[in-house]
Amino acid sequence: MSITNLTGKKVRIGIKNGMTLVGFCEKYDCGVGEFRGRLERIFTQKEVFRQVWGEIQANEKKPRRTSAPMEAQIVTAVETSPEPALEEPQEKHSLSLDELKVLEETYSGEAIEFETRYKGLFQERLACRDAYKRIRDELEELKRQFQSKGCEAEKVIRRDEKIVTEMNEISEQYRVKRAALETVRREIEEKSKITVCVFANREIALLDDTAEITLDDTGHDELFKKLREQEIAEEFRPRDVRLVARILKIQANLNAPVEVLFDDEEIKLAYEAFVKID
Repeated sequence: MSITNLTGKKVRIGIKNGMTLVGFCEKYDCGVGEFRGRLERIFTQKEVFRQVWGEIQANEKKPRRTSAPMEAQIVTAVETSPEPALEEPQEKHSLSLDELKVLEETYSGEAIEFETRYKGLFQERLACRDAYKRIRDELEELKRQFQSKGCEAEKVIRRDEKIVTEMNEISEQYRVKRAALETVRREIEEKSKITVCVFANREIALLDDTAEITLDDTGHDELFKKLREQEIAEEFRPRDVRLVARILKIQANLNAPVEVLFDDEEIKLAYEAFVKID
């Protein structure tokens, strides 16, 4: 029977019939703590609860005959036990009153021993049930925590997937912008590039003669001396080496991208030879 079926009236009747704490717990299939909590909810007044609880405990101390519910259960347990049954007096020998009293005392002691053992085992069983319920509650709490952590993990995974998507989008945008930037830079370089023409008569001039740019070859004398010291200078005419020095200094002094055009192949070869060395 469930503990929820216990009422104040049933408690009073049980106490009157000599039911003990063990008897109540066994009848209503509950632990001691659960039974006490049910009583506290039934008897909300503390004085009444203490009185009822005291009466139940008092029943533990009262001697009970074999007709009591607990002793009836013990007798049933003993009858179904594999232990050998107690020897019954043989009918063909009539026992005297003293012998019957001795036998009664023996049976009574054995019955009390069985009852004591039964109570101990039942209390142990109640403790096991309480432990099981405690562990079950702990497992329920762990389950709740696991579900909570599972929800948190799902949120983290969804956020991670969203971040990956955003990173891919940004990476693609970066690639497009980087390509556009390189295109713009090439256009800027192309438009800002200065084209210098070197003619066979050693004249150096701008391709765009309308541009207000001065071709400054200051310092080419010192550079010419350094170029003459190179071993490769012996392969070219001194005047071509000097012209190369002028071109290199003009490029350095302009401090801008410079494209050099030649109409003399020997001068072009000399220029390219010293540029590779530089």
